Amino acid sequence: MKTLYKNNDIAIWGASGHANFVKNILKLNGWNVIGVVVDSSYSYNNTYNNKLLGDENILDILFKQGIRNFALGFGDCKQ
Repeated sequence: MKTLYKNNDIAIWGASGHANFVKNILKLNGWNVIGVVVDSSYSYNNTYNNKLLGDENILDILFKQGIRNFALGFGDCKQ
């Protein structure tokens, strides 16, 4: 399979506030954020204008297409 992505391309697992913070830090450091991956149980809304790549089932496809960089951008601040 042809590699579609470059070395500085990165996907973020998560799509809420923390993922948006991670995205901004990555961009400031020269990364090209291609989009976000969410858990299949997550109710995604595009609050932060992130491209949705898919759920956890897309990870293998992204890897086969050449993505080697993933950042974790999830967390839960609820008490």
